[in-house]
Amino acid sequence: MGVEPHDDPSNGTDPVDPVARLEESYAALLQGCRGSVRDNALRSARNFGRQALALGLTVVELTRLQDRVCRRVLDTRPSTDAGDWRAVAHALLAESLTPFENVHLALRAANTALRTSGDHYRELLEHVDLAVFTTDLCGRITSVNRAGADLSGYRREDLLSRGLDLILPPRRLGLVRSGRELRLRHQRVPANVELELVTHDGRSVPVSAYAHPLQEDGRSVGMQVFVRDITDRRQAETAIRHLGQFIERKMQRISHALHDDAAQLLASLYLRIDELTCEMPASERRNLVDLRGMVDQVHDQLRRLSHELRPAALDDFGLVPACRFLAEGVAKRGKLRVEVKGSTSGRLAPEIETALYRVVQEALNNIVKHSRARLAIVEFERRDGHINGCVRDDGQAFDVEKVMTRKARAGRGLGLMGMQERLMAVAGRLCVTSVPGSGTTIEFAVPVEE
Repeated sequence: MGVEPHDDPSNGTDPVDPVARLEESYAALLQGCRGSVRDNALRSARNFGRQALALGLTVVELTRLQDRVCRRVLDTRPSTDAGDWRAVAHALLAESLTPFENVHLALRAANTALRTSGDHYRELLEHVDLAVFTTDLCGRITSVNRAGADLSGYRREDLLSRGLDLILPPRRLGLVRSGRELRLRHQRVPANVELELVTHDGRSVPVSAYAHPLQEDGRSVGMQVFVRDITDRRQAETAIRHLGQFIERKMQRISHALHDDAAQLLASLYLRIDELTCEMPASERRNLVDLRGMVDQVHDQLRRLSHELRPAALDDFGLVPACRFLAEGVAKRGKLRVEVKGSTSGRLAPEIETALYRVVQEALNNIVKHSRARLAIVEFERRDGHINGCVRDDGQAFDVEKVMTRKARAGRGLGLMGMQERLMAVAGRLCVTSVPGSGTTIEFAVPVEE
């Protein structure tokens, strides 16, 4: 009759050493078999093996434990029974090793699955269009996929064991090293870095790179760097910038034509109205007074259109004064109070001033059309090599994602996308947040030369 290990009669003594306790449990199991092995004894042996596994014993240690128990038990038995007891001990040993075998099979299956998964992952990396470089902690390249070799122009074997300095310009090495050290220390760094990759034939290719640490057993062993060629995007940005500059020049010519040519015609019309007023009897001058009032309205509208097409204040005084003049015009046309705060700390490049002015102009137009706000605040600040700004209001909120996608063609979304395109043309970025009860905030940032 078998004895379960947890039914060990020595439990009351509760030995301090769990292995010694397990050994006594196995001795009781072996003695309880009385020369034969039954199913309950085999179950007890398997349970014994599970306990040994849980204590961290190896197969060798478990075998030595059973050998000690067998010697001790056999010393108390007649020599004529030794063969039967050895057969029982061998059967119990084999059964107690079953949990170890199961663990071994599970580990082998897991390792096979891991190898298969690793093979699939490597195959995936090999066929993606994204260049992937793996480095050790010193920055030496340990692996590269096909796209990485094609992008760099080097053969794969020429890249392996070489440093990233082989494909990076010297002026960017400091930035890359500091970013790698910060990531290895799990400190926050920009998600994507834009730089130039130097190819084998000396060309500079604009790329966007993202890196994350590789870890084994909880410690960093290297970095994996994902690199995307952004040549097409840069070319698109350049095309957008040139198109924007062309449109601005056209608008400037139209603005000047409205301001100069139309103003001259209106001046002549004013003079003729004044002449007619002097020639006509006082009783008939009322219609001319009304006509002059209508001409005044036309003059004001032409001035407003001329300013919105290309404000002279932007060319003459800069971004912030032009935005203040814009704010005055918006406030006059609607029930919206607009405050302009901050400074750009000097003049900016013309294309940057124009892009930011158009962003503010579109934002204020959207506020007037959609938000029912009473107050809008425009702010500028120059910090850390960027012009940072925002336009915020206290009006009705809206679903930003919905407006930027499904309703992008319905007017408002088109305006937001226009802001994005203007900022992209000067390497800027846009962030729009809208919270019920708090209004909408449009934030933007553009890099500038210090």
